[in-house]
Amino acid sequence: MKLTYLVFLLFILSSCKEKVAPVFTGREGKVMPDFKLLLTDSSTLLNSMSIPDGRPVVMIYFSPHCPYCRQEITQVIGQMAGLQDIQFYLFSTYPMREVAAFAEDLGLSSYRNVHFGLDIQHVFLRYFGATAVPYTAIYGRQKKLTHAFLGVIDAGQIRDMATKN
Repeated sequence: MKLTYLVFLLFILSSCKEKVAPVFTGREGKVMPDFKLLLTDSSTLLNSMSIPDGRPVVMIYFSPHCPYCRQEITQVIGQMAGLQDIQFYLFSTYPMREVAAFAEDLGLSSYRNVHFGLDIQHVFLRYFGATAVPYTAIYGRQKKLTHAFLGVIDAGQIRDMATKN
């Protein structure tokens, strides 16, 4: 039993990284895909093509039940004062009631630069081939992909990557 705990602890410690490296998608430099988000009011469809240029955009694909997703989004909220110039789009493919409860629990509706809902056609998931959550795609001011991350990244890293292009 002690060996099992030791192996588990070593696994956890070895998977922790101070900074997660970006994943190569082959889509770097390309404009974000055209997809629709159903917002949590269940009637508003937001088309990604209607997102204006001029501000960095961060897309976070998440699960409302994932502790790592909660960790990343909580970090972003905690540093929102330094992230006001970035538009955040948080979305999932889980049922709307679960996404809405997650958003309400974290108080996401109180941030004007945070939008959340469902990727109802799973376009983002297929486009990036995301195999896990959180999956974060960072777009520059011209809506071109600069970086993508699989796993938790901290708010400072998001800010640095989003504002350098």
